[in-house]
Amino acid sequence: MSVYKTTISNITKAFLVQAVNSFVKSQGGQIITSLTAYGGAKHDIDIGIKNQNLPNGIGFSVNSKGELEIKGDSWMQNQEFDRMRTLIPNYIKAYKATINAKAQHPTATFNVQVQQKQVLLEVCY
Repeated sequence: MSVYKTTISNITKAFLVQAVNSFVKSQGGQIITSLTAYGGAKHDIDIGIKNQNLPNGIGFSVNSKGELEIKGDSWMQNQEFDRMRTLIPNYIKAYKATINAKAQHPTATFNVQVQQKQVLLEVCY
């Protein structure tokens, strides 16, 4: 099981769960709360995702400093694990920007598009 640090900070577990649930609602997949590493060891996570190309899943947790950590075992799912390891933090950043923009401009409309590892956010005031 590997743990990857990210530059995303100042988030809570509740925010992380909201963001990942939003991603799964728009992109598909299954929400999970634990990962099984190669060899069968189980690891708890705050939230994670499994899909057809990611059968062992990828997990996300917020550490005690409020920083996002990515957890998982890429064995036999390298390509999708790598894609999601980049995509989900990008989605979380866009989700955070959307929440902040909605607070400042309640009548604005938002369009979020996911493309491979990128998330495009369009805000119209």
